[in-house]
Amino acid sequence: MNDCEKKTLFSLYAQFEEVNNGMIGTIQYLEASKGIVKFVEQLGTLFKPVRSDINGNIEKLTSIYNSNPNKYKTLNSIVEVESKSIADGEFKIGTDALLWLTRALQYIHLFLTYFYEDYSKQVKNEDLSVHFKKAYEETLKMHHNWFVQQIFYLCLNAAPDRTSLIKLISIDDNEDAVDEAMVFKEIEKNNQLLNANITAVRSLFQSFSVCF
Repeated sequence: MNDCEKKTLFSLYAQFEEVNNGMIGTIQYLEASKGIVKFVEQLGTLFKPVRSDINGNIEKLTSIYNSNPNKYKTLNSIVEVESKSIADGEFKIGTDALLWLTRALQYIHLFLTYFYEDYSKQVKNEDLSVHFKKAYEETLKMHHNWFVQQIFYLCLNAAPDRTSLIKLISIDDNEDAVDEAMVFKEIEKNNQLLNANITAVRSLFQSFSVCF
């Protein structure tokens, strides 16, 4: 198999697109988020709570989009409509779903950032739980109660090791054929687009005084 034919887990699913003028396409964002769900699935059954949380928020936003595809073709419109039509202090289901979805995406982004940084520094530590925990503590932990935190830590302790995760991402059954350089090139490319979308959503929230 030549380099043009090699694929990774990330290349099998929709990827995050570039953000133009701060406008974030609803379907594009949600479809790319489903690709992140596929990545989380590879982390093992103990990550099911994480996967279920992401899926739940994707479904809520999809339902809003389907109610009026033309009106809600961007995430910006969902947040704007709810900001104008729902009183402050009342529950805004779309805004809340986007908030929690993006927080989860930021968690995955930060883990992949640490994972890639190890590679760029030629560090090959097999224990990835340190990166998973650090990413969690810098993103989601502050928003979770004690009980949810314990569930997450249980998941994080069951994270796959470095060799296993690279093989899972490379989706190649031939262990000798795993191309680390190609895998991390894909991680870097996708993570940059993911970060750009997260940044755009955070800017959107800031413009409507939504605390991220």
